[in-house]
Amino acid sequence: MSSQPPHVCKLLKVLMSKHRHGGSPLPKQAVISMAAVPSDGIGEAKDTFDEIRTSVEFPFVINYGNDSVLLNNSHFSELVDYLHDVCGWSKMKIDNMLRHYDVYNDHTF
Repeated sequence: MSSQPPHVCKLLKVLMSKHRHGGSPLPKQAVISMAAVPSDGIGEAKDTFDEIRTSVEFPFVINYGNDSVLLNNSHFSELVDYLHDVCGWSKMKIDNMLRHYDVYNDHTF
């Protein structure tokens, strides 16, 4: 993968914390607000959200159009790898955030 866009890990953390099986897509403004992006980084965060929403580099995010996204349960393994390899999250942090998802239980690092 290419180098990460600014704020991508913060935005993914919000998507993970708000993810529910069968949940509703999350709008751009809500995700950016919950990510606590500083006011001088909001423009970059909006661009990053759009990249996450539309880029094939993020198959674990479903684009719902109208600036809304949802995590793709079918690609949790790729999400875990991204969080570990690119965002630098420890196995323990990932385990704590994802342990209640059945699709995560079989993942190996």
